[in-house]
Amino acid sequence: MDKTELLARIAPCSLLCHTCAGYEYGILPELSSQLLHATKGMTEFKATYSAESAQRFAAFRAQLEHLCSTGCGGCRTGRTAGCCINGCTVPDCTLAHGVDFCGLCAEFPCEKPRTFFEPIVYEQWLHGNEEIRAHGVEAYWEAHKSVPHYLPYALRR
Repeated sequence: MDKTELLARIAPCSLLCHTCAGYEYGILPELSSQLLHATKGMTEFKATYSAESAQRFAAFRAQLEHLCSTGCGGCRTGRTAGCCINGCTVPDCTLAHGVDFCGLCAEFPCEKPRTFFEPIVYEQWLHGNEEIRAHGVEAYWEAHKSVPHYLPYALRR
């Protein structure tokens, strides 16, 4: 994958847009679209046997439709459709410092992200950028492109 494609799929903070539910070109809208296609007619089929099953399946398809209609183009495009992290200054900061990722900045790690990232996201930011700095963005992509975006929330129990 070339650098332009990598930059489109990885935010300047190191979080992967590719695996985010809001990213319109990511894996979730892509897979949701495939599932919608593959399940066309199933709600009606289920209705012939169980209204309750059909209702549950219709709700599932509605969620898939929602995932297909995301509008975020990624932090680098300026078309974020409302970033999920209020007050995030990373895209502007990396642009001002002339770097693609925080980890490539001479001031990394700085304290700015602590003001807007919750601790779990701050840790992802820190470790992701340390990895990019140490091994490069291509290696980072290969290691993380299939990791579920929200996995840290499931693991924090």
